[in-house]
Amino acid sequence: MRWHPWQWICERWPIRETIQWGLDEEVVGGATFAYSFGSINLFLLAILVVTGVWQFFYYVPTTDHAYDSVMYLRLHVQLGWLVHGLHYWAAQAFVVFVALHMTRVFLWGAYKPPRQLTWLTGSILLSLVLAMVFTGALLAWDELGYWAAEVGTSIAGTVPLIGDFLRRVSRGGETMGQETLSRFFAAHVAILPALLAGVAAVHVAAFRQFGNVGPWDPERRRRTGRFWPDQILRDLLLASLVFVVLAGLCAYWRAPITGPADPNDTAITPKPDWPFLFLYQFLKMFNGPWEPVGTVVVPIVSFLIVFLLPFYDRREERNPMKRPYAMAGAAVFTVAEQVGVEHRGAYYEKAGALRDMIQNHLMQLLCLMAMEPMVSFNAEPPEAYETLLLDVMRAEALIAQDGRSWFQPTIMEEQTQQEGAS
Repeated sequence: MRWHPWQWICERWPIRETIQWGLDEEVVGGATFAYSFGSINLFLLAILVVTGVWQFFYYVPTTDHAYDSVMYLRLHVQLGWLVHGLHYWAAQAFVVFVALHMTRVFLWGAYKPPRQLTWLTGSILLSLVLAMVFTGALLAWDELGYWAAEVGTSIAGTVPLIGDFLRRVSRGGETMGQETLSRFFAAHVAILPALLAGVAAVHVAAFRQFGNVGPWDPERRRRTGRFWPDQILRDLLLASLVFVVLAGLCAYWRAPITGPADPNDTAITPKPDWPFLFLYQFLKMFNGPWEPVGTVVVPIVSFLIVFLLPFYDRREERNPMKRPYAMAGAAVFTVAEQVGVEHRGAYYEKAGALRDMIQNHLMQLLCLMAMEPMVSFNAEPPEAYETLLLDVMRAEALIAQDGRSWFQPTIMEEQTQQEGAS
């Protein structure tokens, strides 16, 4: 009698029932790309897990070797630049698509009873994703990551009564150092991923309990589609497009890294990562004794307004045009975020953002296209190419710090000019 491994497994584990549960679903309103944001988030999470584990093989979580290990991965490991870039850009896209997903759910009123748990777990997932971005920025131990963590932990220190305790716990002491890197590393690779996986599982189960809510138009709700293959086809198409965009960003707009962290560098202007710039702006708006309002009251109240939305907006109406108060509240949040967006422009305001970015990345593209090792994915780039790549990174560091053009002198050239003048 011939042994069939698949049949043997199916007899002992409900794999067919599990697959049917995952694929056999009715899509109210028919399949649409608007439903693909949740699937894209799962796709980006898979990219982050794979590329994160890949980087484990090379990363050294010490202040002496963290930066060097990341640079070794980017410059000497075959396809290491792609792995590191995919991890960085997928993390940025993760924040964007989680926000887009929640925006779609809000506009369609999909948080209303009986889907409150789906919204609650989604809000927690957004917070965990932001925490992952915050802790991951420090791991390269470069200038921007170091000062972003410095600003973030300092903001935590402004919390009344327990601020000093929170700052010392997050840093592992009074100042940034090895203890800080170790704690951020443990949170980024162990604690937060475990929480993220658990909450995501609850989120998906809560969603499947009641299915998708469908469009608010009764006429469109009468149409139905199938999750397999109708919706999955759209999910795969959008996931392919997202991956192509991420790969393109990795090739022509590398993940920023700005030289080893130097706590004594007074030339750099400390700023948090872009998802937290709105909080940094509130910190500037509320000075002195009002500082906790911007660092504690505003973020907590904002989170509670979003988190508790299903409990104070319990009307059955889901049409956005017939929910004026909810839409007005969303507009307020948009304006508040715009405060951070306007401050984000301070990175480039001295020389003009558009001009410098075009000049910078056009020159990178021309240089990289001329390099034979990049075309052949050589694991050991020649010294000339490595020098060129490091010089481009120095130019990126200058732009990130004070908005100067790529064509202006690098740090080494300025030092040479000063020595010649003296």
